[in-house]
Amino acid sequence: MGDKVNQSHLVFGVATVSASRNSVNGDAYFIKEWSDCVLLALIDGLGHGKDAAEASALAKKYVAERFSSDVAEIMMGLHGHLSRTRGAVVGLARIDKTKQSLSFCGVGNIEVKVLSDPPMHPTSLEGIVGMNKIRLKKFEYRYIKLNALVLYSDGISSKFELPSNQASCRHPQEIAEEILSKWWNKWDDATVILAMEETQYH
Repeated sequence: MGDKVNQSHLVFGVATVSASRNSVNGDAYFIKEWSDCVLLALIDGLGHGKDAAEASALAKKYVAERFSSDVAEIMMGLHGHLSRTRGAVVGLARIDKTKQSLSFCGVGNIEVKVLSDPPMHPTSLEGIVGMNKIRLKKFEYRYIKLNALVLYSDGISSKFELPSNQASCRHPQEIAEEILSKWWNKWDDATVILAMEETQYH
């Protein structure tokens, strides 16, 4: 037999729900894998209901058409693209598995948590994409090991924890659904995107 080769890939979990009393979800998400890269986008249209959903759908379409661009460039273009909507808060995370790098750009209350070696602490800046002026900051990191990355909208309490040992024994879909179930504020739209690195040996 040949030597064992460590090959890693990402697996995902997504859980989303609209605010109670609303039939339309104002949150949207987008996940795209290409080559050795992944883009994760989480969009929360301002407020709730139809207008929020229209803003987030327009933003999602824009991101999907430009997924391979730099995250800060996508965000800046999106700011102008949403100028005739009520606006949205947005988080964009790009993972390059070949370079073992993560870049993140967020505006508004889209939160992010990362379990990695070494630790990473990206954050979103205040503002609303599509309204007034916004400040952009792209956080860039190199990692040795990326265990998990979580993006979540403000309908989820930030008090949840994601122990690193969960990554080896539970599928991210199960964990995302558990986070939503336990930490959802039922008066707001809520979305959780969870990406985990899974290692296989051949």
